[in-house]
Amino acid sequence: MFNPQAKISSRAEHDRLLRLHAIDEAGALFRKHGGEAVAIASVGLLDPSKTAEERRYDRLMIVEIERLDRLRLYGPSSTTLAIWKPPLFSRAWFGALLRSKRGRPLR
Repeated sequence: MFNPQAKISSRAEHDRLLRLHAIDEAGALFRKHGGEAVAIASVGLLDPSKTAEERRYDRLMIVEIERLDRLRLYGPSSTTLAIWKPPLFSRAWFGALLRSKRGRPLR
């Protein structure tokens, strides 16, 4: 069962910190270079001397830069809008519909 008081393992904490640092650096790189920051960050993926952890960091940066670029080009996604839709059927509406078929006027 899920325990909210459980301690995070050191590996999970390391992954979280790596992701946060990559997001911060990607944001700074994107603010400075715009959409071309993807090409700048992609150069690091081709370096054979980098470890798997460093390549993962570069991929996290690229994903974040691409997200920021899409956000700049297209704006926020449509799922962020809070649209209220009235219920299709309610008891009152259904009752009014039945009353109107019997010849009584709707109120």
